[in-house]
Amino acid sequence: MASSARSADKRRALKRGLAAIVFLGTFAVLEERIREPNRSEAMAIGTIRAITSGESTYAGFYGYYDRLECLATTRPCVPGVTYQNPFVSPDLAASRGERASSRFEFHAGPKAVSPRNSRTSPSAMTQYAVVAVPLGARTGNYRAFCGDDRRTIYVTWNGEPRVDGGRCLDTSHILQ
Repeated sequence: MASSARSADKRRALKRGLAAIVFLGTFAVLEERIREPNRSEAMAIGTIRAITSGESTYAGFYGYYDRLECLATTRPCVPGVTYQNPFVSPDLAASRGERASSRFEFHAGPKAVSPRNSRTSPSAMTQYAVVAVPLGARTGNYRAFCGDDRRTIYVTWNGEPRVDGGRCLDTSHILQ
């Protein structure tokens, strides 16, 4: 009888030991996930940077900014120009709002006023803004981003960045 009691005690001790190992293993996995950088944020920031870089390069060639569709094609929107290298990846224009776990919005600014017979796209603009908000961001803590023709990315917490006239309005927190 004493040996069966010792055997039962050993099984309980073994079960407790296994439970402790499982608990500590779970904690280690969770701790790793907590310290893991938010890849969705990095992809959203990278996408905004790609767009602002493409827009700046396009404006260097044509004098104004334009819709993503005009930057992502080899058939430019500029009259008289028959071919151009794309200024942004075609999938940026084709994604239509969702990409890399974020919802993106392109906000066109004021229409460019150009002299008659100029080589300016009919959709050219003097400024623009791009907003990225994590998908499913209605609950919890999250950061959203806004970048514009000033080539600066601004951060907002728990709310969608405000834009007016192709400019980010929430400019108090610059992404560092």
